Amino acid sequence: MPTEQNTVEAIGSLLANFDAHSPVFVENREDVIAAIHASGCPVLHSDLYGGFTLFGRYQTVVDVHQHEEAYSTRYKSLPTTPGMPNLIPSARSGDEHQEYRRLLNPHFSAKAIKAHAGRMREVVDQLIDEGIERGTFDMVMDVGQPLVGIMTMEMAGLTVDAWREYVEPIHMATFRTGTPEEIGKGWANLTAWIRKDIAGLRDTPKGILGDLIVNARYNERPLTDEELELITINLLIGGLGTSQGFIGTMAVYLASHPDERRLLIEEPALRRVAIEELLRFYSPQTMSARTVLQDVEVEGVAMKPDDRLLIAYCAGNLDPTKFADPMTINLRRWPNKHMAFGIGPHTCIGRHFALAMISACLDSLLEKAPDFQIVESGVQRVENISSITGYRNVPVSVDKR
Repeated sequence: MPTEQNTVEAIGSLLANFDAHSPVFVENREDVIAAIHASGCPVLHSDLYGGFTLFGRYQTVVDVHQHEEAYSTRYKSLPTTPGMPNLIPSARSGDEHQEYRRLLNPHFSAKAIKAHAGRMREVVDQLIDEGIERGTFDMVMDVGQPLVGIMTMEMAGLTVDAWREYVEPIHMATFRTGTPEEIGKGWANLTAWIRKDIAGLRDTPKGILGDLIVNARYNERPLTDEELELITINLLIGGLGTSQGFIGTMAVYLASHPDERRLLIEEPALRRVAIEELLRFYSPQTMSARTVLQDVEVEGVAMKPDDRLLIAYCAGNLDPTKFADPMTINLRRWPNKHMAFGIGPHTCIGRHFALAMISACLDSLLEKAPDFQIVESGVQRVENISSITGYRNVPVSVDKR
């Protein structure tokens, strides 16, 4: 078991040549971020993956997001995920990004998502009821993943019964659980399935994709099959990547903080505020990469075209210059201008969708199984938090009916 001194030394070595894929970061996330801010200059340099610079100050992350002319979003991970296509809209910038967002925004507005709230609650209630009948269930694999998979596929107009097949390649890529060859093969399979679905939707339009096929016009022309594929993959990654892991994180936190759990049981109106605070602290989307397009200076660092940088949402959300007592979870914290869903033009298009599903899970769990207990022996964190923070497995036990 590592000593405190060994941990301090390991964190120091990590900061000297940062690697978001390091086990040291996984095991000491909050301490690493605290050390970044304690340095007084939350800028890290690394020689890894061709070299990059990480920026962790809240305002710097905001500034990078607001200057699309200077930074490209095309390659959003370090190293680049094998086989990852140039997604729409998240990997596009400037006017191109805005035009695609214009077509998609109406489907993901707060009003549009509210229309699906009843269906979300119906699905999650059934999943948790089934778990209660067994006396045990996994908040990620039995609740979060099916809920997100079913709702994403249903809303998109894809074959709902096939959601498990679609999950696997996305899970491998976002959580980096497979080899580069396995991830590449997974993307190829996923693309083939999506192409088949799109062909069917052209004959029988339904869901978001069906509406895009019939009504969307990009610069006055219909969307191509390739564009629809890239939009579909983006929607699936957005839906199946971050939300399911955070649902597990939320359950783990409440199980280990009984007073806070009781507070949310007794004050349901506080739950949405609490979700925002947990999103701030745990930042399910850890960070994102950018490629520099022109000569710029960031935090005193001169950068030139093709330089790579990482913008760390997880560090920005724990920045003491932005949030009072940032390392403390305060379930009454409000306002809460966190960047768990990004910020600026590239704010996650599915944020209302994610919040609605997370809220449905929390409501159902606290109302149907308020005394749930975590089965510690089965809890498994995400092993690589370079892109996503959360849990792969969170088994819970409940009183059987």
